[in-house]
Amino acid sequence: MSQRTGGPAGGPGAGWEYTTIPVATMASGLDVAIGMHVGGGKRSGPRVGLVSTHHGDEIFTADLIRRLLASLQPAAIAGTLYAVPCANPLAYEWGTRHTPQDMQNMNRVFPGNAAGWITEAMARALTDALVPNLDVLIDFHCGATDTSIHYTYTADPGTEQGRRVHELALIAGAEVLWESPGPAGTLAGDSLARGVRT
Repeated sequence: MSQRTGGPAGGPGAGWEYTTIPVATMASGLDVAIGMHVGGGKRSGPRVGLVSTHHGDEIFTADLIRRLLASLQPAAIAGTLYAVPCANPLAYEWGTRHTPQDMQNMNRVFPGNAAGWITEAMARALTDALVPNLDVLIDFHCGATDTSIHYTYTADPGTEQGRRVHELALIAGAEVLWESPGPAGTLAGDSLARGVRT
């Protein structure tokens, strides 16, 4: 991973370390990488990951993470925050739900495959660089601009993990709580299987 302080133009600013997670080089010569902001770590606390925009039309959640980082000072954080505003930069560039180069849905191919299609390679790179560092993952999704807003979450209320996720959803002000095991191949499902509260 390459690192620098401050982040890209329009990013959250000083104090956040900006890291790129390398994925692959396209046939055009374009290097594909996923950007990640990291902050905190000076005081003990949970290691929390925020991930958005597996789908390129999820513009609202990318902006939510940008605004959150702009409002936080890394020195004030107990623990470490890892924020990935755009998990799928190729789909985001085109505003499409699926990655245009292979037409795969990124949030159905986790944990991914470094030697697979570009979407699978992005999923594998993100899994390897992020998930082993986490105690908690908040995986943001939203519809496109023509989608009605609703709140969902994935939890099993019969477990301690599920009860804690349910409480977090209530604290966050969710108006609708939808318990679902979720489809196969999601970042949330893969992270849960690895013991990360999600």
